Amino acid sequence: MAINNHCLGEFWERIGDVLKAVLSGISFRTYISDGWNKLDCTALFLFIIGFCLRVTKLIRMDPHELEAEAYHIVNDVMLDISRICLAISLFTFYIRLMYTFSFHIALGPKLIMIGKMVTNDLIPFMIILTVISVGYAVASHSIAYPNGIYTNDSMKNEFTVHQKTISEILFTMYKQAYFQMFGDFGLDNLQGVDDECDKQRCPTKTARWLVPIMLGVYVLLTNILMFNLLIAMFSKTYEEIESASTYYWNYQRYQMIAEYVHRSPLVPPLIIIWHMIEAYQAIGNGCASIRTGESVKENPFWIIS
Repeated sequence: MAINNHCLGEFWERIGDVLKAVLSGISFRTYISDGWNKLDCTALFLFIIGFCLRVTKLIRMDPHELEAEAYHIVNDVMLDISRICLAISLFTFYIRLMYTFSFHIALGPKLIMIGKMVTNDLIPFMIILTVISVGYAVASHSIAYPNGIYTNDSMKNEFTVHQKTISEILFTMYKQAYFQMFGDFGLDNLQGVDDECDKQRCPTKTARWLVPIMLGVYVLLTNILMFNLLIAMFSKTYEEIESASTYYWNYQRYQMIAEYVHRSPLVPPLIIIWHMIEAYQAIGNGCASIRTGESVKENPFWIIS
C-alpha cells in the first residue's frame, strides 16, 4: 500500500510538472526530451500497467482461486506480465535515484559521461553490431540447417519433419549469434557427431567446416574490432568531459537547485495536498488578473505569485 501511494504521488508530481511546463510555454516534446523525465515517465507507465493488470486479474478471480494466489502468480500469463512490468519499473526507479548524485563534484560529471556514452557512442555502435549479428545468424543457420531447426522429440528413425515455429527459429538463431560474441561458441553443435544426432538435426557436412570459419570472421569483427572501437569511443568521451568536469558539475548543480526550488515540500502521497493548494492559487491569480484587466501572458509569474 505504501508503494502504491508513493507511486500515485509521483504520478501527480509528473502531471504537475507537465502542466507547469505547458503553461510556461514549454512544449511537452521539450519536457520529455530530458533523460531524467523519460525515466520518470517510463517507470510510472510500467507501474500503472503492472498495477492495473494485477488488480484486474485479482478482481476476476473467484474466492476459491484467491486462496491459491501463490499458484496463479507463477502460472497465470496476466500476472506474469504484471510482475515483469513492476520489476522493470522498480529497476527504472533505482536508476532514477542516480539523479541525486548530480550535486556531487566527483559523481555528477560521471552521470554526464554515462549519458553521452549511451546516446553518442553506444546506440550508433549497437546499430552497426545488430546488422552484423543478424547477417551472420541468418547466413550460418541457413548453411547449417537447410531444412530448418527441429525439436528433439520430433526426431524419428523415418525422419518425419516437424518444423519449429518462426518465432522459435528466430529466437534460436539470434540467441546463438548473441552469445557467440561473448565466447560461448557452441562448437559441439556446429560440428555434430553422426552417431549422436540424425540427418535432420545435425548441421550439414559443408557447414561443419564452413560455419566455424564464418564464426571466426564474425568474432574477429564483433569481439575484437567492434568492441575495441567502442572502448576507444568511450575513452574519447571520458577525456572530453573530464577536462570540463567543473563546468558540468556547476551546470548540474544549478539545474537541481532550480528544480527543487519549485518542488513541493511534502513527500508522496501528501504531495497531492500541495498540488491542490497550487491549483487554488493559480486559479485565484488568474481570476485576479482578469478583474484587474492584466493579461495573463503579460505576467509570467502569475502561477506562483
